[in-house]
Amino acid sequence: ECVQSGRPLTVMVLDLDHFKQVNDKLGHDAGDKVLVALGKLLKGGLRDGDMAFRVGGDEFVVLMPGATSPVGLRVAERVSKLFAQLTWPLEQPPRPTLSIGVATGRGTDLKKPEEVIRRGDTAMYAAKRAGRARIISYDKLASRGAA
Repeated sequence: ECVQSGRPLTVMVLDLDHFKQVNDKLGHDAGDKVLVALGKLLKGGLRDGDMAFRVGGDEFVVLMPGATSPVGLRVAERVSKLFAQLTWPLEQPPRPTLSIGVATGRGTDLKKPEEVIRRGDTAMYAAKRAGRARIISYDKLASRGAA
């Protein structure tokens, strides 16, 4: 759709920080509660037309058709803040947090949409390496030559 219309596609890749420790220390029921909470948050916290998918044990991808990079970053910021405000029935650390990578494809980038997802994944791993619980834009990584 974005290829035909010429609109951008922004991808947000989210990874739950400390998810393995939640499962290991508190059990899979606690881990399931974290996943359900994030799923509900995404369902209610995204723009109309955005689509969220769980793509791995603790990883989600959000497709935002028509969203520019600044819009995608604002959505990521909102999701991150909402997630941080959730109350968990976890009496001890680790407290789950989100590392988020955001990437935007335009024009010829969209002929291979998986490339935009790969860029979002690269940005998400940069967020994890930078200390977790943060949002990193692939555009900023690329402009610094760090992508």
